[in-house]
Amino acid sequence: MRKKRKKHRLGSRSKTWPTQRERLTIRENRHTFAHSARATLRDAYRAYTQFRRSTSISETRLAWHLCFANLRRVGHLLKSKDASRSSFLARAIEEAWLRSKSQAAAGHSVLDFIITERNTLLKDGITSLIVEDANENRAPTSPSCAVIWQCQRHSAKEVVASCLRWWDAELDTIEKRATDLKAIKKLPAS
Repeated sequence: MRKKRKKHRLGSRSKTWPTQRERLTIRENRHTFAHSARATLRDAYRAYTQFRRSTSISETRLAWHLCFANLRRVGHLLKSKDASRSSFLARAIEEAWLRSKSQAAAGHSVLDFIITERNTLLKDGITSLIVEDANENRAPTSPSCAVIWQCQRHSAKEVVASCLRWWDAELDTIEKRATDLKAIKKLPAS
């Protein structure tokens, strides 16, 4: 008898890592699959799980730092490692970076928040995370966390979840564009 998987807010199974059936397709499309970025995004999902399950303020802060270090690392690996594997992927990544930069100029970029949060964590040692421990006797309960993002107070768990969903969608878009570019190249000239 098979065990049922527990569903959480991001769905029963994240799309960051392929199933057995999808691995064959990936071998065929190895020039359009962002392997390094997907593996790091999987680590970010694990850090998010740790963040959701944290019971103390120190665990919560550590998991927050881990989440944003991994979220930023996705972009670094995407641009450095995955882009060097194929010209199709490199072009799709460059188009995505240009799109993200234009969104950042308008002040609506998730990537801009990820970069800013990671840089202030590493370079200044400060964070936008606000942790409030409502339980005074330190019983093992999850602390209340909030973040100031786009001039509003948001649930920290929702902010991390939206950053993870954004990277998932962004990687899907990049891989689809790389596949389209590869297909265009294969078409015979008319």
